[in-house]
Amino acid sequence: MLNHAVYKKDKGYIYKDDVNKDELRQLEDLFNYDEINEYETYTYFKLNSGRYAFVKCFNIEEENIFHAIVFEKINTSPLQIINEGIFINEIEEIDNLKRELIGEFNNEIAEEFLKSRQDRSIRDIIYFFIKQKNINIVDYRKNHLSWISSIYYCLPSSCYKNITFTTNPYFKGEVKFYVLEQRYNENVCIFDYVWGSKPNLNITTPYIKFIDTGVFASKQIYRSYMNFMEYFEYEEVNEELNDSYNLFLLLNIPNLINDERALQSALKFLIKYAKVSERKYLIETYITSLDSLTNKINFDIAEEFYYFVFKDVEHKKGVYDTAVSIFYRSIFNILKEGQSLKNIIDLYNKVAELNKDKPYFYTYVLDKTFFKFIEDFISLDRAKVLGLYIAVFSALNSGLSFSQLKNIEGFKNTFDHGLNEEIMEYILEQTERDLDFTLSFLIEALDLCQASSVNELYRIYSEGDFEIKRNIYKRLLEEDKKEIAFTMYLRGLEKSEDVIKYFDEYKREILDYFMEYSKEYLGKIIIEYFRCLNREERFEEAKKLLFEYVLNASYILNKDAATKIIESFELGITLENYLEYKDLIDKVRAIKIKNEIKTNIDMSFIDVIYVIDDFKYGDFKDLIEEIKYILKEYDIQTNIKHRNIILYKVGKHLTNLEYHKEMFDLFYDEDDLITYFEFIKINKNEENYKDILTSFIAYYLYYIEPKYRLLNKQDKNTEIEEAIINELTTFKKKDLEYFDAKIKEIFENLNLSIPIKWSIILNNTKERMTLKYKIINLFKG
Repeated sequence: MLNHAVYKKDKGYIYKDDVNKDELRQLEDLFNYDEINEYETYTYFKLNSGRYAFVKCFNIEEENIFHAIVFEKINTSPLQIINEGIFINEIEEIDNLKRELIGEFNNEIAEEFLKSRQDRSIRDIIYFFIKQKNINIVDYRKNHLSWISSIYYCLPSSCYKNITFTTNPYFKGEVKFYVLEQRYNENVCIFDYVWGSKPNLNITTPYIKFIDTGVFASKQIYRSYMNFMEYFEYEEVNEELNDSYNLFLLLNIPNLINDERALQSALKFLIKYAKVSERKYLIETYITSLDSLTNKINFDIAEEFYYFVFKDVEHKKGVYDTAVSIFYRSIFNILKEGQSLKNIIDLYNKVAELNKDKPYFYTYVLDKTFFKFIEDFISLDRAKVLGLYIAVFSALNSGLSFSQLKNIEGFKNTFDHGLNEEIMEYILEQTERDLDFTLSFLIEALDLCQASSVNELYRIYSEGDFEIKRNIYKRLLEEDKKEIAFTMYLRGLEKSEDVIKYFDEYKREILDYFMEYSKEYLGKIIIEYFRCLNREERFEEAKKLLFEYVLNASYILNKDAATKIIESFELGITLENYLEYKDLIDKVRAIKIKNEIKTNIDMSFIDVIYVIDDFKYGDFKDLIEEIKYILKEYDIQTNIKHRNIILYKVGKHLTNLEYHKEMFDLFYDEDDLITYFEFIKINKNEENYKDILTSFIAYYLYYIEPKYRLLNKQDKNTEIEEAIINELTTFKKKDLEYFDAKIKEIFENLNLSIPIKWSIILNNTKERMTLKYKIINLFKG
């Protein structure tokens, strides 16, 4: 709608309608009222309010008047306001002001004017205007509106509102064009047609080419380009006009523009300025031309270009399928730029989101032709990486299983050459929505990316219920990936905070369900399990497993597993609990004999303990003979542990020097008497300890002391005698009389005299005891 304001110098505004005070004040300030308007002038500019004003200045009876028409927007050149006679010529015409434009801008004046001029300087005027320079055209008054009309003629109609001008030498504002009879300002670009002084640039830019070919040479090119620009919301006149004409050529005459930079700029213009309402038409009209540009789309404009192509396009045969083809061919071409895989995948995901409801976007790649296309990128391995991601993404969104995807010709090669740790991460982000697909993919990937595959399989296993866990193992075992299944078990042991609970669940959910795997790997499984347990835990677990597997006649356990279970059980048998587990020990021994199982701890040795426990009365020599027989029969190593257990068990029976001799000869070297004596002292709490000690001293005096003396080992004698004296001093004085009487009795029974050594030992003991009492009394006093 056109709004009017008429100003008369002596009366101010004599008419105004929907023009606000600020606009009226600005209009009044910008025009000179002191100089008489000798002729009509026109000024078109933008108000501070954002609206536009077209002002005619003239005089009636030597009095200045201006008529301002204010509007938001008009769909034609402001000059059409003149053409339709909307400005008043007389005051009386105020009563009949028009509010609307009804016609279209007539280009005939411009065409005739430009045709009449031989210099084609309009090229240079437009060039400077595109460079956003202010321009002063100096020419005779009769040509002023022709120049302005020509400028509008040379530019798209969408830019009309921003082509501001004035023919008023007294206008105080700023406009793009000053078309006057004299020079306005030396700081602007001056085209002086009065004195013949103007630039002669001879510069050719894309838009200047349009001036040459469209404005001056071919009306068809002119009309085609101007119609083409109707699809764009381009309003500011700047160097992007060059891009607009390049785009026009690019879409209408493919392969005419080969300059990479110009081509990219043209596509940017398309993306930036195409009207939303016209996108669909542009794509449908120029899809064939766009198809020829697939190798010209770079990463910088790709996202916006794809958005432009897919946002409004319908699934129309010959259009949408071509758009999809453009996308896939161009995104692989972008790979050549060296962009990171992350950037490319992010770009793909955004475009896929635009097409999420269009199945063809995904099914397009689920064909051998797509994988053949990837194969053509022989020198670009990353093409197979991206191709694998796209294929998996498309299969997931098309409802295909991984098995179906594998059956597509060419996929296997893409998978084998495209899968790596990096792309694995992106693929798994997509497959997590389909567990079946994920498991199939991971198992297929085990040979290429084992670490990542096992990690993800274990994550799914640890977070899943028993059905998911069994499903994972079922697939692994079907693909003969038993070792991977075992690796999964190890990962669980490593990660578990409660390995006993983990093993119980694993046994229940996996081992008891997959019997062939269990029988083959149970040995390894138990070995690794027991490594995670302390001694007590191993014993408790071994007892349970003995009943579940070893003693279970219906379960055929491999020898490694049975050995580990039995050995862990045996290690837990102590002098405190061996009687409690006597029946179980017997069963274990029977299993060992039957299956020829050898363990580090031979439980046959327990027979010795049982024989000792059963001995209550009779000749101890007979017990010793039985012990010797058992040790020999089972080839039991008489190591320190076995020796100490036997001596501990028989200690209370060692009341005869011959018994000591038998034990010492059986388990010790001749120089180890002091070690033997230290173990004898363990029996100190036995009621008959004095007899045990007496018989040991007699054994020493009768067998050992003479031998050491003959072998010149006096130091050994001194050492053992000192130990005996120290032990005797722990008794009371009256006990010494008992020891003395017993020693004498023993040697008298042997028909031997009392050894002098005994007298020395006894006397030294008494002296030491006397000294001890003196020291004690001294401290008491």
